[in-house]
Amino acid sequence: PFYPIALMASKHICNLLKALFATEQYDLFDKLMEVYTKYLKVEQHFFELRDFVAEYVKG
Repeated sequence: PFYPIALMASKHICNLLKALFATEQYDLFDKLMEVYTKYLKVEQHFFELRDFVAEYVKG
């Protein structure tokens, strides 16, 4: 039962990371990213976050 909870938490944290990046709160983004990559990183969600950041920087 823990795997679905971890997936949901990962998705929520990635959404928070997107919001922090888009609002240019880079200090909070960096701190949360450290925690996310150390404890909860789900590759698919991480790649979606990476793609979002790449598109945001291009736009």
